[in-house]
Formats: sequence, structure tokens, C-alpha cells
Amino acid sequence: MAHRTEFTGRIEIDPPLNRQEIDFLVAFAGPASGPHRSPADGLPRRGRPLSWCQWVPTADGTALGWNGGDCFYFYTEWLAYLIDTFLSRRARLRRASRGPRATVPAGCTGFTFDHVLDGTVDVRTPAGTLRRITVRDNRVEEHLVAGPGLAVRSSSDAAVS
Repeated sequence: MAHRTEFTGRIEIDPPLNRQEIDFLVAFAGPASGPHRSPADGLPRRGRPLSWCQWVPTADGTALGWNGGDCFYFYTEWLAYLIDTFLSRRARLRRASRGPRATVPAGCTGFTFDHVLDGTVDVRTPAGTLRRITVRDNRVEEHLVAGPGLAVRSSSDAAVS
């Protein structure tokens, strides 16, 4: 049995990220996203988890996935932060880039704020718990699928007799 949390799956991005978005999000993952960087990095603090982000884009910018690092905490919150801050049409940075006091942190000037994310990632913890993160039209949800003492239900179990 593994002694770390494992993530299987990916979250698709449409339209794909551009090169500047890919490069920024890859650099942002890990220590660069940690709590000791905020507010020095100029990025919004609202909703920003107190840990490192380990969601990274694929090389072609068509999806987000886990970077394989250890000790990934607040993974659902990080996914919501990335969408709400950098990627969606309603992204915080998009709003911050408008108006007379417009400010955009270095590295974020090429962001398009036009992405829709959809997909599913299964999360298996060292204790054997299985959780599922689902993203539909930029909305992030997490559900317990199976765990110690919790029976896995199939669709046939839910049928009314």
C-alpha cells in the first residue's frame, strides 16, 4: 500500500492554455505558490490555501493534472483557486486588470481568462479512502466514494424494488 495520496485523472481545459499561461502555472506550482509568497507575489489571497499547489498544466495546455509531488493538501481548494483566480471568464485577475488602478502581477499579462474546465480526478489516500473531484463548467466538487467502513455503492444498489 502506498504511503502517500495518489491522484488519477485530469481536468480538461477548453480552449487550451497559451504558452505564457502554461509557463506561469508550471512555475507557480510547488514552493512558489506557498503561503510565504503571498502577498509578496501580488496575487489574490482570497481563497488561496496555506500549502503548495501541485496542479500543473500538460505540456500542450489542454489539461491540469497532479505533478506527482508528496504531501499535496487542500487539492480541491487549489483547483478552485486556479480557476477563480487565473482561468475563468470571472477570474479575480481579470477584474484586477481593469480600471484606473489596474494591476497584474508579472507573468500574468498574457492571460486570456476564457477557459472552461471539465473533468474528474480520483484521489486515493494512504488510509484507503477514495474521493472524487469533479469539475463541470468551472464548478469544483469533491465527494467521498469509498473508505474504511463505507461500502462502495453501484448504480444497481440504488434501484428501488
